[in-house]
Amino acid sequence: MVEQEVELSLDDLKAMKPQTQITKHICIQGWSGVAEWKGVPMRDIVKLVKPDKKAKYVVFHSYDVYDDGSQYYAGLRTSDMRDKQTILAYEMNGHELPLNHGAPLRLRAENKTGYKMSKWIKSIEFTDDMSIIGKGRGGHREDMYLFDWEASI
Repeated sequence: MVEQEVELSLDDLKAMKPQTQITKHICIQGWSGVAEWKGVPMRDIVKLVKPDKKAKYVVFHSYDVYDDGSQYYAGLRTSDMRDKQTILAYEMNGHELPLNHGAPLRLRAENKTGYKMSKWIKSIEFTDDMSIIGKGRGGHREDMYLFDWEASI
């Protein structure tokens, strides 16, 4: 549900104006950590693709596939993409993003807990209806474990 569908390589994203931020990651499992992240602000991606006004949600699809064949995904509100600290990160602590932290690309949405920050991003989709994606609860964790889909801090 965008006016301008785009396909961007990692090099294309790195050619865009970057943003660097030092933030605290808060995991739903009870641990936290601080890191420096560098990437492209999602508000710039939103400006580029021009979502339809009816698009209420953004879905981040991951390369992560589970044994049952389900693919990890996380849904957030389109309004979350305008937050100044929501970025597509490709660097961590001044180095290329490590694989175990989501390389080549991961979402950093600092107003959410960690499981909403998809790692290994494959594609991004704007939609007006979450019920048609996965089991319709707003994300893989929500579908499988009935986590709260808002997951706000």
